[in-house]
Amino acid sequence: MNEKKGHILKFFKIYGPVLFLYLLFSIIFTYPLIFKMRTGLYGPFFNTDIRGAVWTLWWTKYAFLHHLNYNLCPFVCAPCGLDLTNHVTFWITFGFSRGMLLLASPILFLNIATLIGFILSGILTYSLVSRLTQSTIAGIISGFIFAFSPYHLNKIMEFTFNFYGTWFVLFVITLLNLKENLCLKNVLLAAVAYAVLLDVNAYYGVGGAIFTLGLLIFCFSFSWKKKFVLLLKPNKSIEIKQKIFHGLRLPLALASLFVLAFLIELPSLIPLIKKLIFMETTLIQKESIGLLRSFNYLFAQSARPLSYLLPASTHPFFGPLTKKMFGSIFYGRGSIEQTLYLGWIPLILAYAAFRRWKYKRSYVNQYPDYLSSKDNFYIGFFIFSAWLAFFFSMPPYVDLGIFKFYFPSFFIYKILPMFRAYARFGMIVMFCVSILAALMRATSSGGETVSASVVAKLRSRRSPNDCP
Repeated sequence: MNEKKGHILKFFKIYGPVLFLYLLFSIIFTYPLIFKMRTGLYGPFFNTDIRGAVWTLWWTKYAFLHHLNYNLCPFVCAPCGLDLTNHVTFWITFGFSRGMLLLASPILFLNIATLIGFILSGILTYSLVSRLTQSTIAGIISGFIFAFSPYHLNKIMEFTFNFYGTWFVLFVITLLNLKENLCLKNVLLAAVAYAVLLDVNAYYGVGGAIFTLGLLIFCFSFSWKKKFVLLLKPNKSIEIKQKIFHGLRLPLALASLFVLAFLIELPSLIPLIKKLIFMETTLIQKESIGLLRSFNYLFAQSARPLSYLLPASTHPFFGPLTKKMFGSIFYGRGSIEQTLYLGWIPLILAYAAFRRWKYKRSYVNQYPDYLSSKDNFYIGFFIFSAWLAFFFSMPPYVDLGIFKFYFPSFFIYKILPMFRAYARFGMIVMFCVSILAALMRATSSGGETVSASVVAKLRSRRSPNDCP
């Protein structure tokens, strides 16, 4: 019992000040919400999806307290009522919301979720970065950049707490833990994290799957020259077999992760699968229940290069300049999906991290252990992931007159036509940039990302589960 109390005290000693700091920032950025928790909402109520969220939460609570069928609301579309059976309901989010609504009104619940979302997004990013860099300051800065980015501030005002990147960060933490240590416990934790991510926001679930695929690709291409040289060496068949064996462990673990996550989400996915396979519906009916989106949405709700470089339209000084770009091919339709501003300071720090990474890789004699370091891997991986997410956030194609240059969203739409807003991959770009900005802060002195003691431990017991 005393040991358990000791762990709790240690946790609050480490995370307590950071939690309080992010709570303070959350109150400041949402002011005066803290004084109107029962009567107001963060952001405009009209012309946003918040209206639908408030109504859905109200109906969820009303139906549960009055023992009514949630899927048939008699107050809308009278006299027949509104049939909600065609709308996909994810059981984790639905169960959590229903439980919380027993204790709070829909307005209070949304406001509590808003504040907690900011705090959790910051603290989870802080946890990941402080572990990678052994730097508290770097973790705090990275958590602030990500949690309070214009993307989050805008998305929460438009769509409520479902669009926090909180659960994506949690999934990344469990995914990197699995990559470092391929064991059943880490597979289960990553599967649960991914199931929650998919349940809370299906767009981010797709983004998590793409991010995982990117990790697998990067792991196999990492230090490819050494692997190629190994294949050319004679009498290395045993070593090659060992490399292949260890190389297959990671994709098998990742496949198991997604199978388990699919099983966890099966209660939510079965109705959707039935609709896709067995329902004989027209294209209009599929579009009306959200199983098919118009291809034109992919152009209207995708990112453009200036979406990442221009400040939000609500910026007090540069906002008017951004508004002038609304509707252009360089920015996009408007503020709802295209507010993806990364911030010039994070971008400069991320670029500096890239330059430092490139410099150390170029001067192997000066940094003999750098190519096999965690610093080298993670900076390279997050640079790769940022560009991968950037390309996925672009429109289906760019027509250059002579030919069309196709982006990944064109091909994903062929498989998943129910997704339309690929600009939401910008959240992953923001996450990667915030990590890279912190990694620059940790490596600016010329040392490695991890401390000397950690490096010594890694050298003394090199794990066979490292990237193939």
